[in-house]
Amino acid sequence: MKVQQILVLIAFAVISLGIMGCASQPAPAQPTPAQPAPAPVVQREVVGSIPDFVRNAILNREDDTLVAIGTAAHPNPAAAMASGQFRGRMELSRQIEAFIEAMITDLMEGDEGNTEMVTFFEQIGVELIDRNMQGSVPADMDFVNGRFWVVMALGGFDAEGIRSATYDAMGRFAGERAVAQDAIRRMDERQERVQRNLNQTHNTPLNVVDSYN
Repeated sequence: MKVQQILVLIAFAVISLGIMGCASQPAPAQPTPAQPAPAPVVQREVVGSIPDFVRNAILNREDDTLVAIGTAAHPNPAAAMASGQFRGRMELSRQIEAFIEAMITDLMEGDEGNTEMVTFFEQIGVELIDRNMQGSVPADMDFVNGRFWVVMALGGFDAEGIRSATYDAMGRFAGERAVAQDAIRRMDERQERVQRNLNQTHNTPLNVVDSYN
């Protein structure tokens, strides 16, 4: 056999072995996509000392749930419970009023003279407070050292809930339907402002309500 033919055969054998070697090696591992960091759990601050079960109820609330603390001491346990829950509901109302005021200020920026629109948003505020008094429920409650504690919770307090309340107000004030539709359009156009006010409301430190004048 000629030298040239031998060299060709050797080259062919080397190439074949290289191909077989590549085929036998496992495919390189695909890089694992980076997982997004979990959202930090924000525990709403409380002004004053509270029992552990109250703190846990606040920490474990749903994102769309507004909460308030009520507490009362009375020789009659039933009276203490009624008073504590009333104070919790009134604190929820106060939080909602603060939210409505901030939302109206943001949504009406540059159009503060539109009194019909301002009035309608105030009516929405009344609608939300009515929902609060009727729809708020105790998330947890108990007596600690003779004092009654309750965490009152109002679900659906998010952007969709606010929009739903606007529709409810539209139904109650049908004569102002055009104003209501304009209000919804304005809320949709300025969603980031509504959301900013919601975040501020949900993250404002809670007060321990022991009396309500």
